[in-house]
Amino acid sequence: MRRTPLVPDEIPLVMKQALVAIEDRRFYSHTGVDPRGILRAAWRNLRAQRITEGGSTLTQQLAKNLFLSPRRTFSRKLKEAMIALYLEARYSKDDILRIYLDSVYFGQKGSIGIVGLTEASRHFFALPPQELGTAQCALLAGLLRSPAGYDPFRRPERSLGRRNEVLAAMRREGFLSPRQEMRARSEPLGVTRSAQETDRDADHFLSFIERVIAARYSDEAWMTRGMTVHTTLDSWLQEQAAAAVAKAPFETALVALDPRTGAIRALVGGRNFAKSQFDRATQARRQPGSAFKPFVYGAALRGGPGRAPKTPAALLDDTSQVYRIEGGTWTPRNYDRIFHGRVTLRDALARSLNAASVNLASEIGPRAIIDYAREMGIRSPLRPTLGLALGASEVSLLELTAAYAPFANGGFRVEPFAVEAAIDAEGGVLDFHNPEPLSVMDHADAYLMTDLLRESVRSGTARGLSRWGLETLAAGKTGTTDDGKDAWFIGYTPSILAGVWSGSDIPKALGITGASAAMPVWAAFVKATRARTPPPKTDPWPRPESVVTAVVDPHSGLLARAGCRDRRTELFLAGTAPTQECPLHSGGPWGWLKRFFSDSEAPSPGRFR
Repeated sequence: MRRTPLVPDEIPLVMKQALVAIEDRRFYSHTGVDPRGILRAAWRNLRAQRITEGGSTLTQQLAKNLFLSPRRTFSRKLKEAMIALYLEARYSKDDILRIYLDSVYFGQKGSIGIVGLTEASRHFFALPPQELGTAQCALLAGLLRSPAGYDPFRRPERSLGRRNEVLAAMRREGFLSPRQEMRARSEPLGVTRSAQETDRDADHFLSFIERVIAARYSDEAWMTRGMTVHTTLDSWLQEQAAAAVAKAPFETALVALDPRTGAIRALVGGRNFAKSQFDRATQARRQPGSAFKPFVYGAALRGGPGRAPKTPAALLDDTSQVYRIEGGTWTPRNYDRIFHGRVTLRDALARSLNAASVNLASEIGPRAIIDYAREMGIRSPLRPTLGLALGASEVSLLELTAAYAPFANGGFRVEPFAVEAAIDAEGGVLDFHNPEPLSVMDHADAYLMTDLLRESVRSGTARGLSRWGLETLAAGKTGTTDDGKDAWFIGYTPSILAGVWSGSDIPKALGITGASAAMPVWAAFVKATRARTPPPKTDPWPRPESVVTAVVDPHSGLLARAGCRDRRTELFLAGTAPTQECPLHSGGPWGWLKRFFSDSEAPSPGRFR
């Protein structure tokens, strides 16, 4: 909350007149309670068969705001009236107006509540209160009924209509002549974006909240019921996210979740809300490229009907293959334009090898991949083609990020949410979100997936995270689409799950990659969060007992023997570790020949070209 106390001389006369005209036209004649106003409001509400007008005076509103809960009960209304009478007996009318204008809520500036006339005049007009004009005062007075519903930045047409209602009320009360009213009506809203453009606020998040609320309740309820919305936003994380996105050279979006519950802690839908209100985190759907591959490999690790589960040591063919597709044939190529022969599943994912991934998808089938992605939380349409393995189907940043949550939290799907509770003006709970994570994979499977994604950070396409000191704390996957149109990075630490997209609103070749464009934004954000959450002193993802280790030769995927030069301690689900020894390095001339030809086909693990 941000509030700067008012000095009595700072309040323009026209501001007092606008407030009295629209909120309490008998303010100067009643003693705190207005029986005529109560009867008038009751009659109008009865005729409309809904609450269209309240009967509280400004003094009663002040009593409620300062001393009472919002719940509308007989005892509360009685206390409100008694406090109002006391305030009227103790303070002058001007004092009451000053205290009211000093404490009333005018809206939000990002994650900060704008309270009081001083902050409101600065926020909307970049002016001190004493310099406000008639039209500006009318706009501010009109906001009080529903600061979100009449926000001039997000709802300019409604804000203009409400301002003109206030001007008409001022003319009816004799505060304005018809000519003065018409002159004020002819003025534009006049709100300034200067502060908005430079401030690290949460405009995209607030717009997302408005869309969520509008989908659940009518516009009328949102604007007239005095709804209070409790959100999941973490203002400090939001500031770090906005700062990271602001430095991006391309259009960028970032979303951060609590991986245990799905609560959205930060959301930045673009670099500049003033220039574009389009939310690229929730409203855009783009091809995720290789950021979709974890669902291919996760489906392979799980197995299926007539299909044994793969292990991280399983060998995949990263070779040239021709696939028949609609309209012709297709040969997937790797980013480096090189085929790497037989590689382990671990290396294929870490190095984001396209040929191996498509060959794997061909083996397990696109339907199995779609089923797995659906279980993780992907809701967008997915085309059952082999291109799915390379992220050919469009998804939103929010849904893709949330779909990584089961890997991060031990196997539970979460539904991302931003509204914790919605409270009406009477204190009634309209909505309350109780997260209910759904188990979709075993803890051991989730551990394997996390370790594979940590391999991407240790030795794969995300190894650049070492520049930020995150190589031991993070797991994640890069994604890049054809010609570098879109760049992605989805990753997590034990405490935060975040996704970043970078690119252009109109898809075009940019030559960027997930590692060069999206990952640095992610890293800057996550590194900043370490100031509040120190790194753990032990392994942040302890190995479950149902996961065992075995020393294997990555050229064969089998148990390493004395003659194996390359040895790796690999993870396996209990009962799935290999029992055969590597036949490639058995010694003697025959073993030398096998070793020579296998080495010529498969580069050493961890070697990049």
